[in-house]
Order: sequence, then C-alpha cells, then structure tokens
Amino acid sequence: MQAAYHSTLVAQGAFSAYWTDDVLAVGGWPNAIGEDIVLTWSMMASRGLIEYEPCALGATAAPERVPQLMRQRSRWAQGMLEGLQRNPPARQPRVLAGFVSGLDYLVPLLDFGYVFFWVPGIVLFIAGYPLLFSWWSMLVLPITLVIYGLLRRWQERHVFRRLGFHPRHDILGFLGYLFGYRALTSPAALRGYMEYLAGAPRRWR
Repeated sequence: MQAAYHSTLVAQGAFSAYWTDDVLAVGGWPNAIGEDIVLTWSMMASRGLIEYEPCALGATAAPERVPQLMRQRSRWAQGMLEGLQRNPPARQPRVLAGFVSGLDYLVPLLDFGYVFFWVPGIVLFIAGYPLLFSWWSMLVLPITLVIYGLLRRWQERHVFRRLGFHPRHDILGFLGYLFGYRALTSPAALRGYMEYLAGAPRRWR
C-alpha cells in the first residue's frame, strides 16, 4: 500500500539498494539507532520516491531467541521516534508521503492499548469479569484473519507463483504469530519509547 504512493516507510538496510548520490544528497548515512528509517524519511523529505519490489529476494540474520527479538523491536521503536522527530510528517513535501508517515503516530497508542487494555481485558474476561473486554472485542480476531488471509492470497498470486516458491503451511507457527508475536513486541516497543523519551544511551545489543 505504501509503495502505491512511492512512500514505502522503511527501506530496510538489509533489504535495500540505494543510489550513492541520493544518500550523499541527504547528508549520508545518519547517526541514529533507526538509521534506515531516518534515511528513508530524509529521502522522502527531499522528494525522493521509495519503491518496493515484492519479488526481490534477500536474506539477513534474524533474532533466534526471545530476548534478542525484544531488544530488536525496542530499537525499532526508538528508530521510529527518531524518524518522526528528524523528519516530521507535516514537513513532507508530498501530501501522501506525509499522510502515510503520519500514521506512525498511532503505533505507540496501539502498543499501549494492547499491553494495558487488550491483554488485561482478555484475562479479566476469562475470569468472568468483562470490565475491559466483551464479545464485541472478539471481532478483532476474525477481522485479523480476513486481513492476513487476503495478504497471503495476494502473495500467492503475485509473488510466490512468479518465483516458483512453495512455502510450507505452518498452522502452529501462524497461530503463534497471531497470538504471541504482539504479546512480545508491544512491551518491547513500549520499553523503546520510554528509553528514547528518557534520553537513555543507544544500545545495539
């Protein structure tokens, strides 16, 4: 969706190709914990177009343990705030780029709501106290399944078939992602937000 507006919000360092002249034109590789986010938004601020190629293949090292994953997501949360501070969406010269990047202002609210309302609400609901959670809240789950199903179908048609790629079906992995991923990454993101706002030293490990 972001690529449709030439405003892919993060040209990840591990999966991106940059024109050297374009990087130099915005001051080079930034000194930031979310360097790829800051670089991407600086390029958009100079009217650069950030494209996404779904059929490009790349590989990178990924966290293999939960503490590593949470530290990574904490860094990413700090990087997002760095990007918002250095290149506020309101200053983006292209309206659509400003709108798309401005949606990131909502991300901390979603993480906060998940940790302090969604999870406690489920626990209280199961215990028989529907104080924060009701049957209407359960609509989030089928809506999420529909969205992921549509994304998976699009990938199958436009990416996997073109590449001759046949990923194995992992139902347990999908359920773990659906119910466990956010439970790990939202608290990690909240930690990153607090560390950034407190001016804590940046840590990559």
